[in-house]
Amino acid sequence: MGKARYPADTTFTVFTHSRSLQMTSRHRHVALLGTFLLILFWSGINPLDRFVWFLEVFRAMVGAVVLVAIYPRVKLTMLVCCLI
Repeated sequence: MGKARYPADTTFTVFTHSRSLQMTSRHRHVALLGTFLLILFWSGINPLDRFVWFLEVFRAMVGAVVLVAIYPRVKLTMLVCCLI
């Protein structure tokens, strides 16, 4: 096969009204983590049973901690992070 078109450290440019915003792979991963934490916080607001809620989200919290712990050594693609 040939050389990959877009290597993992590709920088994407998003144009806004008057300036460009550089989004690197690290920025996208941080944005994904922030979205995960925001949804986790939202789901914990006034659940019917807090213990059941904790049991449901515990696996996701452990998975997020593992992904953050291995991030410096193993750079996962955006697709893999979204699927996890």
